[in-house]
Amino acid sequence: MIKNIVYRLISKLFGGDILSEFIFIRKYYHLSLREKKPSSMIIYCLDGKDFTTGFADRLRGIISSYAFAKANDLHFKINHNVPFKMEKYFQPNSIDWRISDNELSYNLLYANPVFMLDYASGKRFFYMIKKRQHHIYSNINAINLINKHYNKSYHFSDLFNELFKPSDIIINQIQHYRKFINEGYISISFRFMQLLGDFKDIRGAILNESEQKELISKCISFINKIHNQHLNIPYILVTADSTKFILEVKKISYVFTIPGKIGHIGLVSDDDVQMKTMLDFYMISQAKKAYLGYTKEMYKSNFAKVAALTTNISFEKIPID
Repeated sequence: MIKNIVYRLISKLFGGDILSEFIFIRKYYHLSLREKKPSSMIIYCLDGKDFTTGFADRLRGIISSYAFAKANDLHFKINHNVPFKMEKYFQPNSIDWRISDNELSYNLLYANPVFMLDYASGKRFFYMIKKRQHHIYSNINAINLINKHYNKSYHFSDLFNELFKPSDIIINQIQHYRKFINEGYISISFRFMQLLGDFKDIRGAILNESEQKELISKCISFINKIHNQHLNIPYILVTADSTKFILEVKKISYVFTIPGKIGHIGLVSDDDVQMKTMLDFYMISQAKKAYLGYTKEMYKSNFAKVAALTTNISFEKIPID
């Protein structure tokens, strides 16, 4: 409890977690007068050295870091290799964000970590010395803050598409599944965490069997309710973090799901889980509209919201009665 309060206070005052940066520096950085000065740049890092997070949180941190780099005409790179290399599912589009190991510096004369996680305001961006190599560890969306500070009008979708295009493996899979729902679809997402007892997450209670059945029934009723509002659209793509739930909703004639292994990419290193996550994300982004349904016990996930932001489709978060 005390640690959490201290973390929030530091994050609010400095726009980032200065204490974590100090600990991180002692662990991974060094001081040397003999090393050649590296290029100054902003590098978004998810390299296994510190935090892990869900896919939507990663993208928020990446896009915000890129927005800051763009506003200041700084080189931008991504050092994402845990639990997968970014290039496996995303390829550079207008910006070549790939980085080699020899471009990275951990010499404190030239480089430093910047932590902006969870409760951070994002103001830490504005305190950074431009002529350095900053390693950004972040899961926050700071685009509005950056727009206001630099008088810009950046949009998430534009920034995302400047950086990324789907890799061939993703394109092939999307084309395959679009054959089945090429007449158009909306998407509905659910984030149960551990409520249904079949998903390993960072936290969360597990309901008993009768409570699980009641929750599943509520969510299916919600799907039917949304379907009745879109009778002109033939399919609903349903995504969820529960195999148990997916097996139930697949019985509905107008529901479509992407097959694959369900898991949290921040907690497991599994190619099948990663592929399923990426396909869910891309397919949501191509829907006519995206929804998130939730009860008071469920998590208000940003996954569908961020997917919708990448293509500017309408997104709505609705509580389930």
